Amino acid sequence: MIYLKIGILVVICLISFMCFKIVYRFLTNLTHMQESISASIDTSLKNKNTYNRAQLKLSQYGIMYRFNDYDLAPSKYLILRVFSGLILGFGLIALSKRFNIIILVGGTVIGFFGLDWWFKRKNKADNASMLKDLFNIYLTLKIQLSSNFYIIDSLESCKDIVNNKRLRYALDELTGNLSSRTKNFNESIDIFRDRFKSDEIMNLYTFLKSYSRFGATEKYLSDIMAEINEISTATTLKEEHDIETKSNVVNFFFFAVIL
Repeated sequence: MIYLKIGILVVICLISFMCFKIVYRFLTNLTHMQESISASIDTSLKNKNTYNRAQLKLSQYGIMYRFNDYDLAPSKYLILRVFSGLILGFGLIALSKRFNIIILVGGTVIGFFGLDWWFKRKNKADNASMLKDLFNIYLTLKIQLSSNFYIIDSLESCKDIVNNKRLRYALDELTGNLSSRTKNFNESIDIFRDRFKSDEIMNLYTFLKSYSRFGATEKYLSDIMAEINEISTATTLKEEHDIETKSNVVNFFFFAVIL
């Protein structure tokens, strides 16, 4: 009896080892295939001179930030979108408990474009949440630059008062580039600008660009602060309107259920 148990245990171990080898080989081949496809896509984009534009989009919409990879290749993001589509497509088929090509194709298309839509929505939310931070940045710059602080020291102070993590990370990268002098001032602020898809960030970039040429301009700072304040007020009103709309919808369904 003891020999039978040992024999069964040995067989189980052998089967487990063989399964591990098969899965490992499959994943290795899948990785090599993914790298090959990724390289082909990137080469095609570079040949069409669209690689840099595609990579800029990944930076501007915060996709690189969310993956914590500022060298993210466009091909890897494209493959991720394809997988997202397939996962949603087959997931919908699993929920429907029957194979339907329309559900598969529809789910795949929705998942493919839905991931891009989600990142754009997150970028829009980031832009809204950064308004108060940007107002405080302009206020800090106005006070410190008027008192003859160095721009790097002023930006370091701005970084400490920012609540939005994405903006704080970008400011940290900016001040790091300026402090280490690995890039000049214009190159550093160009990188900072390209981390966002935001008109307000573009205004800040324009100010920093102007400062590098002409020095601090108090009137310009005051004008931009007034603009940010107006946008912040508009955003608050929009949020209040959205809350009111959602409340009305909830009340409608509540009374519909009662009636």
